[in-house]
Amino acid sequence: DEGWLRLEPEETKSGEARMFPLTPDLLEILAAQVERTRAIELATEKVIPWLFHHDDGSPIKDFRTAWQNACDRA
Repeated sequence: DEGWLRLEPEETKSGEARMFPLTPDLLEILAAQVERTRAIELATEKVIPWLFHHDDGSPIKDFRTAWQNACDRA
């Protein structure tokens, strides 16, 4: 509500809290991802506890391959 996204210490690898400004673009991206996640939850009838995940709702464990593919395409 105040325009900031806060990660609590227990939610980060370093154990330090972080805050990010919710710019209009970032807010739009996050809202679209929440809608996408809810649609997958309804289609699969399972709860997906991650905001970013694979199309089947499984967690992303390693982003390196996707990052490399995106770099190659760019």
